[in-house]
Amino acid sequence: MSGNHSMKIYSVNSRIRLSDTLYEELLKLVDLDYQERILRYRFWEDRQRSLFGCLLSRYAIIKNFGLRNDEIKITENEYGKPFVSECGKIYFNVSHSGDWVVCVINNSVVGIDVQEIESIELSIAERFFTKEENDYLLSLKVNDRLQGFYDIWSLKEAYIKALGIGFSMPLNKFSVVKSEDGFKVKETSDTEFYFKQYPIDKEYKLSVCSKKNNFCHTIESLTINDIRVVFQ
Repeated sequence: MSGNHSMKIYSVNSRIRLSDTLYEELLKLVDLDYQERILRYRFWEDRQRSLFGCLLSRYAIIKNFGLRNDEIKITENEYGKPFVSECGKIYFNVSHSGDWVVCVINNSVVGIDVQEIESIELSIAERFFTKEENDYLLSLKVNDRLQGFYDIWSLKEAYIKALGIGFSMPLNKFSVVKSEDGFKVKETSDTEFYFKQYPIDKEYKLSVCSKKNNFCHTIESLTINDIRVVFQ
């Protein structure tokens, strides 16, 4: 394998529907089991987001680790976190919400989460957040609390995705707290994790959690044609 193995983050917007011809062409670039999974979604938006997530992860692996698409076999652990089988040095994670699909790739354990900011009843935080996190939310000005909620939510999701254990760990069993130098996870694990948030769209929150403090500075925004080129 060759290539640049430092952290990279990629995004692609999935708002515009692909033509049927292009969709069929791109679908053939992913493994059969993923094709079947994508086709099970009822709505085109969900099918397209899922397809873009698969393609974006393969793009990241090809660009950063020098593999060809036909050499990439992606499987999942028991909690559903994808990994490249027969290669323990490639760490990546994908997330999608609303119009955005994002992928992070690194040479160390990593998780990513993007959340569309929607109006919600903030009392939901009492169910999913710890007392410390709820106290932090209440300390914010009323107009800042929705943003604060999505900050914490996306950071917690990114952490769980980095651990690769799905929702077997309830969100209210650990705290993500704000400190002088950003957010930190506070729980029983003695493994230190690092967080960084990135601007992607004013209506979204994007958070990355990494075992290494080797964050990239920016997100690389791609079009579907940018992605398609590396498969040719």
